[in-house]
Amino acid sequence: MNDYDVWWIDDSEDRRVASDALEDNSDDLTVTFDKPGVALDILTDKSKPVEYDLVLIDWKLQDHSEFRGKGLTMMGRVREEMPAVPIYGFSDAVDELRATAGDHQFDATYDASQLKSEDGATNVEKDLESYESIRHVEGAGLEPLLETLGAPKDAYEDLKSVIPREYANGIQAEGEGSVREFAYWVRNRFVETPGPVLDNTWWATKIGLEKEALENHVDELTDVVDKPVLYDGVFDHRCDRRWWTSQAISSVVALAKDHGEHINELTMVGKDILGESEGLSYCRVCELRESSEQIGGRPDILAAGREGEDADHPVHLGCSHIHHTREGAFEDYRVADMLE
Repeated sequence: MNDYDVWWIDDSEDRRVASDALEDNSDDLTVTFDKPGVALDILTDKSKPVEYDLVLIDWKLQDHSEFRGKGLTMMGRVREEMPAVPIYGFSDAVDELRATAGDHQFDATYDASQLKSEDGATNVEKDLESYESIRHVEGAGLEPLLETLGAPKDAYEDLKSVIPREYANGIQAEGEGSVREFAYWVRNRFVETPGPVLDNTWWATKIGLEKEALENHVDELTDVVDKPVLYDGVFDHRCDRRWWTSQAISSVVALAKDHGEHINELTMVGKDILGESEGLSYCRVCELRESSEQIGGRPDILAAGREGEDADHPVHLGCSHIHHTREGAFEDYRVADMLE
């Protein structure tokens, strides 16, 4: 018996093969493929409930059927009947889908080709496990909800300052803040915004390394302390490696103690504690390592080249300015000065 039931709604008969592949690539997924007309009939029939764990909806439902409307129209109809079930939109033209669907209308959006691969099946299965983990702590309070993030205890205060206020008392069985909405916040906000957790580029910059050089020291940094250093909470499979800021700092402190060294600046850890002579980070505004040393050591923050871009340029604090979107315990979003 399979664990999860997936409903694939699509007007293209050619993609029935893809839905079969999604099921064949997993031992835990049963996939039902229906065209939009059939799906509407099922949704309209009130004699029996519609029960699925995940719904996948093609973005361009009107191309090969008489259905009047795109995937969002069907999404709204499905949402009426299954408010708690995650709904993913997919398309062969996923950029158009994302540009048109807007933020948070679908729980996630994907290129159709991703769904028929073995990795795609694994990700869908793990997604459903993550939703289930969150659902299990519904009504249990805040701490069990934070445990779904795999958070070390000393990160709880930081988490309380970034978690949306509707989850201050956990996910309530009734009222504001649903499992789906919390999952969306984790995937699109929490693991993507530096603060309690940092991606490789942020953490490498914090300790004065280029991201590529950090790879040489991952085991050294994660094995030196007993508590988890890397994020392993819900939806960890949907993001690259993330570091718990508090635990990562504890790890370099422990390394310094083992080496009999003292940490004067976190940005010098790569050079002074980890012993790197190559792969040291430099300020993209100052451009040369020699200039960076003169202005005050290694870059200590990331900034965007211009507003609206991802912040991925290592810079000195003095070579950047805070953008108006700064948010509390999340890291400042900064824009680099004079970056060509």
